[in-house]
Amino acid sequence: MNLVLMGPPGAGKGTQAERLAEHFQMVQLSTGDLLREAVKAQTPLGRQAEAVMAAGKLVSDAVVTQLLRENLERRLAAGAASFLFDGYPRNAAQADLLDALLVLLRIRRVRQVRPASLVSAS
Repeated sequence: MNLVLMGPPGAGKGTQAERLAEHFQMVQLSTGDLLREAVKAQTPLGRQAEAVMAAGKLVSDAVVTQLLRENLERRLAAGAASFLFDGYPRNAAQADLLDALLVLLRIRRVRQVRPASLVSAS
């Protein structure tokens, strides 16, 4: 099973992701965490991201996707089978990149839920 948690900053995605990942024994992937780890480790992508962030800009989708790909490849090689994407993708372009990446890595693709099919909480 693979899940994507989406919502605005501060909505509780990270909190719920931790709980779900533990309960279902999934790998939780937060691109923010991946970026911080790469910067701290001074990987080539980390150094590239650090320069962009130091300039006050957003790291490109290409860099984030490559970072995600490298992480997924390592985790797949280590036997991981279920992933929880915490706050990524954030837009349609990133969703397309994630979909292509999942196909490339032969990871079961995320089922799309259209807003009209969501049930109102009221």
